Amino acid sequence: MIKEKDPGILIAGYYGFENAGDELILESITSELRRRFPSAGIKVLIRPGSCPAAACICVNRYSLRKVVAALFSSDILLLGGGSLLQDSSGPFTLYYYLGLIWLARITGKKTVVFNQGLGPFNRPLSRFMAAFTLKGLELVILRDAASGRLFERLCPGVVYKLGADPVFGYDPERVRKKEPPTPTAVFSLRRWKSLPLMEAASAAADKLREKGYRCLSVPLNRGLDSMGGGIEEISWETPGDIFEYFSGASVVAAGRLHALVAAVICGVPAVGLSYDPKVSSFCEYMGIPFIPAGSVTAGELYRAMLKASGSGGYPVRKSGDLRERLKESWEVLEGFIRSTQRFRN
Repeated sequence: MIKEKDPGILIAGYYGFENAGDELILESITSELRRRFPSAGIKVLIRPGSCPAAACICVNRYSLRKVVAALFSSDILLLGGGSLLQDSSGPFTLYYYLGLIWLARITGKKTVVFNQGLGPFNRPLSRFMAAFTLKGLELVILRDAASGRLFERLCPGVVYKLGADPVFGYDPERVRKKEPPTPTAVFSLRRWKSLPLMEAASAAADKLREKGYRCLSVPLNRGLDSMGGGIEEISWETPGDIFEYFSGASVVAAGRLHALVAAVICGVPAVGLSYDPKVSSFCEYMGIPFIPAGSVTAGELYRAMLKASGSGGYPVRKSGDLRERLKESWEVLEGFIRSTQRFRN
């Protein structure tokens, strides 16, 4: 007789670092896993001292002993969402997650790359190590077509699935919509290296205020993405709070991918400020205007936000397509987990 036991799943990602986008990914993944596998043993590798909103067992991501113990007590390592496999934020990030994949192999566990963005890889060694490691994975589901094209170049002939960002599983009906009395412009930016983005955005906000807009800064990464410049700043308590502020906006200037995703979910026009291919790729797919973050000027951003404010949003079909791709990716993952969890009495 074939039975199913409760799966043990270890989730790895950039969790516990005060980034609302990553915490929303974790919340989306764990809630859907709980729905499909109510008794699953879910653990998450996380920065010590942090407390995610998601209900799961936390494991210190920096303790090799605890990571290995968590792998031994799990069946599957799930690299869940985000852009983990890249070296633009430094080689340590990439080698950390590639190292986890090799640890999972050594301990006899299967690994799933689930709705991940892939790249960019700025170093030849990074490309080689990523290709060498990814070729042996049991299941690869990528977030977007650009990641898929890069995967095809790195691992020609290796099968992968195309999914979508897990945050698209967030139910728009949960959003508490605000109707502000005056037009509102929301800035949700990323401070990136030496780019003069914050200064240009602050000057654009001054121009918008002269036009009668209320300007808010909603930094997704608390403590790192503050605009300064006297703009009113909102600090979220739970990751889902960002939807409340985005839903009441007339326009959003977004420098982080999940600020753009939140704007789309809320149906609010946006302008992207691209510091990374994942931002420009998403904007191109959704038809969102975007400006390279390295060359943006206050006047250019101001004019783009005014224009977007009257645009009425995006084609609903495209966001529906992403939700459908996400749903299909979950079906694939569920089938994979169930096929690996059967045992005989």
